[in-house]
Amino acid sequence: MISLYKSLHIVFWVVAIICAVGAVVFSWLYPEQVISIISIAVIFFGFTGIFIIRMARDKFKREVMALLYECRANEFLDKVDELFKDKNSKSGKSTYAWLTALGYDVLGDNESMLKSCQNITEKSHMPEYHRRMITYYVDIDEIDKANTEIEKLKILSSRASGPDKGLIEQYIGEGIRAIRIRLNDVEGMDQFYEGSSGIDVQTVLLSKVSYAQSYGKVLILKGENEKARQQLLFASKYGGDTKYKKIADTLLSQLD
Repeated sequence: MISLYKSLHIVFWVVAIICAVGAVVFSWLYPEQVISIISIAVIFFGFTGIFIIRMARDKFKREVMALLYECRANEFLDKVDELFKDKNSKSGKSTYAWLTALGYDVLGDNESMLKSCQNITEKSHMPEYHRRMITYYVDIDEIDKANTEIEKLKILSSRASGPDKGLIEQYIGEGIRAIRIRLNDVEGMDQFYEGSSGIDVQTVLLSKVSYAQSYGKVLILKGENEKARQQLLFASKYGGDTKYKKIADTLLSQLD
């Protein structure tokens, strides 16, 4: 992540050089303390590195992910292209692939999403890969293949722990709901949406819009068109350039 930002990358290596040179110089001046000096240099560099990495992640979230969270998917993809255009490492290519897959998913460009997914190679990115493939298979009515991807997520969940496990469980839930909506099997699903979609001020706009569009679809299938209209109007108004706005607009036109 540090390598995405030239200024932070420079600071990182300057600190590394200072620590290395300082350790050499002080070890020469105080040879009897060489172990302590090297230990202090390593600890200082370690904590500084962690701080710089955190700065890079915060900057990426603030300047890049925020665009997606604000339903500006095209701008998000442009920014990802700008930052990753010179990144040729295996990890960099895989990160670029899952980020672009995410952007294309939000836009509703399934073919581009599929192409990006095919370049996801890192083990840590596999949950995102399976999540996107569920979306792809549901949209083309390959429900059996979507269920296979859900089973693969369940295997990853069984091996994960902490926040990673929670995130994978969230993806599994999303996939199951997407399949049920596709099959018009929405009995009882309104309880989920009433408990979590609302217009929760602690949720990013993209999530609000996504939930509102999905809940609107559920309500239509349940025959509650006026309640559906309220959700869909929200998705349409705030959905930016996302697929959620496009779907909401289509559903609204069918209600008129």
